[in-house]
Amino acid sequence: MHTFAKGQIAEALGYILGVTSAYACLAGKRKPKRSYYLRRPISLLCVWCSSLTESRAICRYICDQYADSGNQALFGKKEDGAVGRAAIEQWIESEGQSFNPPSLAIIFQLAFAPMMGRTTDLAVVEQNEAKLAKVLDVYDQRLGESQYFAGDDFSLADLVHLPNADFLVNRTSKAGLITERKNLARWWDDVSSRPAWKKVTEMQSTPRPS
Repeated sequence: MHTFAKGQIAEALGYILGVTSAYACLAGKRKPKRSYYLRRPISLLCVWCSSLTESRAICRYICDQYADSGNQALFGKKEDGAVGRAAIEQWIESEGQSFNPPSLAIIFQLAFAPMMGRTTDLAVVEQNEAKLAKVLDVYDQRLGESQYFAGDDFSLADLVHLPNADFLVNRTSKAGLITERKNLARWWDDVSSRPAWKKVTEMQSTPRPS
C-alpha cells in the first residue's frame, strides 16, 4: 500500500484512478464484489473513505476532505464557486459516460486480453475505436478553446482521463487516437509530464510484495 502526504493529493488520486482502471480490465470489465477490493492496495483507501469503492467518488471525497492541501484547484477554486465545480463535474461525467467505455474496451482487447491468454477481438476494437474517435473529436475541439478540459487550470476533470489515456498511448497500438489530434496531443504532453503523474506511473511499475 502506497502512502501519501496531505500535499500529495494529485498523486494519491492518480494512483487510485490508475489502479482501479487496471482492475476493471483484469476483472473482465465487470464490477468486482466488495471482497475483490479488500484483497488489493486500494482497500485501505476504500475503508478510509467510508467504504466507497468507485474511484471517481473516492477522488471527489479526497478533494473535499483536503481542499486546502496540495493543488487547491483540483475540484474548483473557491472564488469560482458552484459554477467552477459544475464545469469540472460535466467533464468528469463525460469521462465516465463517453470516454471510459470505448477506451476501456480497446485497452482490454489490446493490452489485457493477450496477457490473460485470450484472443483479441478485433471487431470489438474497431467498433469502439469508431465510438472513441467521435468523443475525441469533441475533446480536441474543446481543448482548442482552453488549456484544460474545465478551463485554464488543471483539475480533476483532466486527472480522471489520465489512466485510460496513458494505457492507450503507452500500452496499445492506438496512441494516434490522442497524439494525432493537435489539441489533444498538446494536452497529453502537458498532463503526462506533470511530476505527480510521473510519480504515479513510477509507483505502478514498481513490483509489489506478493
